[in-house]
Amino acid sequence: MTIEKISYSWRSKLGQLIESKQTRSVVLSGDVTDLFYVGSDDAHPHGRYVSLTEHLAVEWGRLSGNILVILKVDGTIRFLTTDKERLTRAWANDGLDEKRRQVIIERFIRPHATDLPEPGATFDVLLHQAQGKPAEAMNLLQELCRISRESKEGDPLFGYRLLILIENADILLPEGQLHQLGAAYQSRIIQMFEWFADPEFGAGKDMVILVSESKSQINHRLTRMPQMLGCEITLPLLAERRHFIEWFEKAHVTDGELKLWGTKDDLTFLTGALDLHAVRQILLEATHVKRAVEPKDVIARVQEFIKRILGAGDEGSDVVKFKLPTHTLEDLVGLTKAERERLQTTIRRYQSTGKDALSNTIVPGPIGAGKTYRYEAVATHLGMVVLELKAIRSKWFGATDIILERLRRVLEALPKVMLFLDEVDTKMGG
Repeated sequence: MTIEKISYSWRSKLGQLIESKQTRSVVLSGDVTDLFYVGSDDAHPHGRYVSLTEHLAVEWGRLSGNILVILKVDGTIRFLTTDKERLTRAWANDGLDEKRRQVIIERFIRPHATDLPEPGATFDVLLHQAQGKPAEAMNLLQELCRISRESKEGDPLFGYRLLILIENADILLPEGQLHQLGAAYQSRIIQMFEWFADPEFGAGKDMVILVSESKSQINHRLTRMPQMLGCEITLPLLAERRHFIEWFEKAHVTDGELKLWGTKDDLTFLTGALDLHAVRQILLEATHVKRAVEPKDVIARVQEFIKRILGAGDEGSDVVKFKLPTHTLEDLVGLTKAERERLQTTIRRYQSTGKDALSNTIVPGPIGAGKTYRYEAVATHLGMVVLELKAIRSKWFGATDIILERLRRVLEALPKVMLFLDEVDTKMGG
């Protein structure tokens, strides 16, 4: 039995942004360090899960007319072999005066540097000299976009589009007030601002994609530009986690089926909020020691994972607590008839999808009255996991925005979740 390909909503949105020409610059944020599926080949009959960069290289490489260029954090520029040959020919065939081109490439180089390229330097020489110098690499890519825009029929780039992927954009172009950043960061941020603001680039067909785990970590001078749009990769949703578990069983389990305490659907549900790296670790551990995956193993991993991804500054471990309550409505003793009726009404409205649907509740009462215990029983009845939110405000600049981004990502990945803001009067009172 073959594994079907999976459709990623973020890739559809990204493709729409590219094809609609709304923008020529996009921030791709969210779960960018996770695993993504590509189809089968001779070496991988069940397909394989790869990094984001490799996933896009495979998927976009199948589309004619696209050239994927990858800028790494150290200034190294990567592309497919055939793409490099095409770009090399385009550079050599460009009609721009060679000395003028060198002025463009060298404008961010210190005037007294001793390693400047000689006039007439080849494309390979410039690529080599850009290593370790991200500003030079960005300038080289900007120049490639100009050559692409000016290509005519018969030119090596005629009919082709550059898709430039800048990895770790938050490291290359970090958030902060410009006057407080180092000269190298200032230079790169201003350079990118001018590039994206260039009307000719905006009217072209090429695209620059800044990749970062959080949009808030990229300098606001860029992310607040009207030309800059965003596309977010969510944590794996239910169908994506189920696909990975099915694939893992086919590709890695040689002695039959995965050993689980329940069904694959149970495991899929309980791994909500985990990325595929974490799901893979759970499955690898279970297959190595040849024992069934237990709920307690998954719950412990989920709580550890949520604390880690919500961590910001030095308060990461205090942001959220993950729970899977086991007590039920029958365990609630001492409730009056009116209190039980109120709980039943609340449950019906939580379950409703109509106009009476309820998405949030304020529960007043003195400390120690059993408010949390009562609503944990409601969560058990509704088959929900519980997240208890403790502290989302950070003393560090920009960290609160990052926590909120990550929290929303976690909540979207969980199929059913009840979020507790305990003692909300002290946190949001007044």
